[in-house]
Amino acid sequence: NLSIVHRLHTRQVDYVNAFAQADLDKDVFMEIPQGCEHFNNKDCIFKLNKSLYGMADVPLMFFDLLKTNLESIGFKQQTTIDPCLFIHKDAICLTYVDDCLWFGCDRNAIHVLIELIKTKMDLKVESCDVFAFFGINLISWGEIIKLLQSGLINKIIEATGMTNANPANVLAAEKPLGKDLNGVPFNESWSYASVVGMLLYLSGNSRPDIAFAVNQAAQFTHAPKVSHALAVKKIV
Repeated sequence: NLSIVHRLHTRQVDYVNAFAQADLDKDVFMEIPQGCEHFNNKDCIFKLNKSLYGMADVPLMFFDLLKTNLESIGFKQQTTIDPCLFIHKDAICLTYVDDCLWFGCDRNAIHVLIELIKTKMDLKVESCDVFAFFGINLISWGEIIKLLQSGLINKIIEATGMTNANPANVLAAEKPLGKDLNGVPFNESWSYASVVGMLLYLSGNSRPDIAFAVNQAAQFTHAPKVSHALAVKKIV
């Protein structure tokens, strides 16, 4: 939201084989993996030069490598705010494991900084913007910021097999949704808990208008009935 309000340029960067990029500062050995038949000596083992997926401390090793490289080009870690936040005079870099979100006023300055990091680490630019990073499209119309989750909405409609269904005028019945202890058990082909989970994510971000109806349905994920499935379909 802040990046849209302040008209910042953004980039989403992902690191290729992130956990295999750090140099090891200790001796680590592994057995010969299956498929390396040309090593006939069964007593032979490999010594690793780089970190490898599966090692307990590899996430920290990657973060330390990323931190070192960001600081080498002028970024400063904001330890008092968030250790995953790095600020440069020309850009902001927010890290989450091997995903980095970049923000800045100057598009070219961001590009230069990313190219500098690329000389030190293997990475790719996933997107020219981060406005759909969590599956939520943020669109600025003047003073209005609109949140869209069209992809998730379509996924919910398809999951419930309601692509060709007609729209409903209301989200829920006037009578509150109850336990329906003697009702017919849920017999749909789709997962009740999965669809309700997606509806909860939708209602908590871009569709607060469905929040009450969805929260009613969410109370019965442990033992849904046909009546609860019908309530979910009404929302969809």
